[in-house]
Amino acid sequence: MPVAASVWVAARNKSAKAVLFGAACFIVFQLLLRIPALQYILPMSADYVLFKATNPATHLVLLALSAGVFEECGRYM
Repeated sequence: MPVAASVWVAARNKSAKAVLFGAACFIVFQLLLRIPALQYILPMSADYVLFKATNPATHLVLLALSAGVFEECGRYM
């Protein structure tokens, strides 16, 4: 579905620049910055492991907020 929507937007605007910039922003800020930070930095903290185990709903909300913050920072840049 996202690929079909991207093709439709690129064909409608006769340019794929916006689609490519959006994909690049996602790849850099989510896949290359945020996810490695979450996987390597946070699990080393005992407080984080305890927080994740005792407050799963709050943990999910904070993960969603971190995704939004990283994505918006990328769009701002």
